[in-house]
Amino acid sequence: TKLAQEVGGLSGIDKYNEAVKYINNGDVDSAIPLLEETIQLDSRLADAYYQLGLVYINKAENEKAISNLERYLELQPEGQNAETARSLLKFLKKR
Repeated sequence: TKLAQEVGGLSGIDKYNEAVKYINNGDVDSAIPLLEETIQLDSRLADAYYQLGLVYINKAENEKAISNLERYLELQPEGQNAETARSLLKFLKKR
């Protein structure tokens, strides 16, 4: 939000939402720093780890994808993306 920017930057959820916009537009490279900043601001925001995992899969950076998907599952073992994350991890670890 404009107010958050004026008061010293975006909140974690605002940065996350910006990152998702970039991802939805196919610009994963712009999403990565925003997702990393999101995690620095709020390390419990599980969806940021999930999205970062997906971005790293897209970039074929499997080790980074694995660590982010594992962290997502630590935070949200029954989250809405948990089954997908488990399936992706199973696939990535076979490679």
